[in-house]
Amino acid sequence: MKTRFLLIVVVFAVALVFAACDNGSGGGGGGGCSHNFQWEDTREGVQTEICQNPGCDEKGQTRLTLEVGDTGPSGGFIFYANPNGFTMDSVPPAEAGAVDRSGFPVQPAVVYFFLEASPIDLPIATAWAGGADMANVIGTSTGLFSGMENTWIIFLSTTGNNAARSCIGFVLLDISGELIDDWFLPSKDELDLMYQYLHLNGFGNFINHRYWSSSRGITGAWQQNFATGAQSDAVEGAFPVRPVRAF
Repeated sequence: MKTRFLLIVVVFAVALVFAACDNGSGGGGGGGCSHNFQWEDTREGVQTEICQNPGCDEKGQTRLTLEVGDTGPSGGFIFYANPNGFTMDSVPPAEAGAVDRSGFPVQPAVVYFFLEASPIDLPIATAWAGGADMANVIGTSTGLFSGMENTWIIFLSTTGNNAARSCIGFVLLDISGELIDDWFLPSKDELDLMYQYLHLNGFGNFINHRYWSSSRGITGAWQQNFATGAQSDAVEGAFPVRPVRAF
């Protein structure tokens, strides 16, 4: 069981509604999909239909079809979508299993289809890592799909509360009572996607401030100014943090 350094429970009145549909597959043989997905956001009393024809995965099961800017399962914002699926550089450490390129044990690769930003920042601006802790962080990457591994590298290389550990401890609770707790600190490139595709298009409720990424730089860690879009290698500071997740 992972340690909670920051437990934040935000209750969103969100319900996933399954409605029968006719998508041309007939619903009979051939492994056709026979359901349509709707997302009901009762916080505003507005129901938004995500898709008409979600399609099927390789097992003939229905799956959500979302686009960048759509509302995700946590009530957050989709900032990357790939219908063919993708894998993250790593997953949270397992009790036993393979070892990743940083020497940490990992679970078997999981195929994801979307990256979702939390609907809110962490409530407190947070340091990336303090003093000697930052020097201990080695092996993070800047690229897309590296944020999850970066977060666990930071978690296992530091002590005390910091941006990455706060993301691991972040929890959202939906109306069904299901905990969503698989958050991580986005990488430099993932953070930039959030700026380009969410913030610049009026999604995400970001503030015009510098946000931390999980990517270590030369002298500090990479952050991005959401007022200008500029990314820079910052030594330290208490900056806003926006957790993200893959699903």
